[in-house]
Amino acid sequence: MKTIERLYRKSNKTPVVLLCHSMGCKIGHYLLNFLLLKVGQAWIDRHIHSYVPVGAPHLGAQKSIRGMIDGDKMGLDAFLDKDEGLMLGRSLGSVPGLFPFEESVGGADSTMIPPQSAVDATLPQSHPIPTAILRHESSLRISLPAQCLHLKSFVHNRRRLPPTKLRLALQIGDDIIIRTSFVSVTKGGRGYSQLQVNFPDAVWLIACPPTIEQTLSRYPYIQLHLEEPGAGSAPKQRSSIFHLDILWIFRLVCCLIEWIFCCPCAVVWKLGCCVIGGVKKGADMTAALLGDFRVIGQSGRVDWKKGVIDTSLKTNISGGEGGGTMMYQIFTKIQATDGIRYGFFLSKPTAETLTIYVRWEPCTTNLTTSSMVCHSRHKNARKHGTFDIMKRDISYNACNINQLLQMEGLTDAIHLVKETYEKDPLGPLSLSAWQPPPVKKVIAIYGVNLATEIAGVYRRNPSVRISMSNTPGNNTCHAIKQLFVLDKEAKLDDTCSDTHIIEEGIIKETRTTPQKIIGGGTKRKSGDGTVSYWSLQHCKSWQGKCDVTVHEIDGAEHRAILNDKRFHTVLLELLGCK
Repeated sequence: MKTIERLYRKSNKTPVVLLCHSMGCKIGHYLLNFLLLKVGQAWIDRHIHSYVPVGAPHLGAQKSIRGMIDGDKMGLDAFLDKDEGLMLGRSLGSVPGLFPFEESVGGADSTMIPPQSAVDATLPQSHPIPTAILRHESSLRISLPAQCLHLKSFVHNRRRLPPTKLRLALQIGDDIIIRTSFVSVTKGGRGYSQLQVNFPDAVWLIACPPTIEQTLSRYPYIQLHLEEPGAGSAPKQRSSIFHLDILWIFRLVCCLIEWIFCCPCAVVWKLGCCVIGGVKKGADMTAALLGDFRVIGQSGRVDWKKGVIDTSLKTNISGGEGGGTMMYQIFTKIQATDGIRYGFFLSKPTAETLTIYVRWEPCTTNLTTSSMVCHSRHKNARKHGTFDIMKRDISYNACNINQLLQMEGLTDAIHLVKETYEKDPLGPLSLSAWQPPPVKKVIAIYGVNLATEIAGVYRRNPSVRISMSNTPGNNTCHAIKQLFVLDKEAKLDDTCSDTHIIEEGIIKETRTTPQKIIGGGTKRKSGDGTVSYWSLQHCKSWQGKCDVTVHEIDGAEHRAILNDKRFHTVLLELLGCK
């Protein structure tokens, strides 16, 4: 306010032009309502000539939702990786201010809409295409409780040092393998017989088809593998009685004969063995550093179909559908993969028992079926006459913002909207967004006819680890847990493939997309590459409350418009310089 007053005085009491770009338009609109509240309409009419929003997301930008769900590197692709982009998209408190208008966010059921007597609270029309479209899926919750695994059966035949760290791999059917982090091996006493590894608890969610029958058909079993870093097989020692060589007398005689009668050959042989051993050890260490591993133990395939179905039925009967705590408990025995016997009676290594809990979870959120999107296999299925079968297998549902954030677990974002944005008396998502600003003149400038994001198609992350214990010494970070990812297999249905495009799960409007123009009529247009045309043109609805002039610049991109000569021309004309 002081800056505006200073500019007003320095320009010989000439009213200033409030020029804003992109999200700055939200701030500028908010400022105008703040001034109305603090100093009144007369002050605004005297000091502000016009409000000029450039590329303004009056009704929000659909891209903001994708930035929070899938991450947004903000053009810093050369500096940020996927996880850093996701963290950036979820850490900015300003992102909810760009959420696209919905009845659940700044809409009819929102507490932030002022009374009709105070301002015109006529709701804008929602976008005809939902912001988020979800593939209809269920999930398997797999829980590995914290437990100790004794390693005597897996290391009794080691020639040299035992493994220093191990991890568990859980194979789900033929398609999915999930793994714990590597955990250091500890020694409970003297000798290999006291070696053990303490695995922390872990929980995974596995994306599955909609029904339990389809889920268990795709994932009919679970199998465990015990892995250690390295390549090939672990070095072994010869068969022994209580770790003493069985044929030591014969080996001693052979060794004497070898050194007495063929000393040069024995020297060459030993040198060769040393070289080969060093090469093997170096290759093993290199493979471990590169992430390679070998399996030293595994279980049989556990058929879990009956147990999972029975547990699901019990959960439904007890009234805990979708939210019950009952889980199917599996006890599986894991054995050494080499199977080498040991001891005087050549005993078989004993198997160690591990416990796993499993539960099938249906999608219980009430969603509406969307016919705009189909799976990429559907179009191939049409050609072979199997479309009806495929359609029943993979379908898509429309989803609003609150539902998507809730399923993704972003409750902090929902709380921020309800407790900060919606309780602000100046209404960042209503009064200071889509309602007319308290100025006499609005001159809106924005680009049009570029492919612009209007929706995202999402599916469950095929497998995601959602928890881990704070085990001392375990530095693995699992802070980023993305439950939903863009569905890159989704395709547009034939009914809208001529008017929209889809790229990597992102639906975009184009210059051929029909738009309902405010004021009457329909034209084929699109937004500026970032903000949809539906949001950009909303300022036209303010006509009558203030004098609105709109300049649409063909092909001007959202950011690049600031360096566009056509924009400069419009601005100079506004300021009376041309």
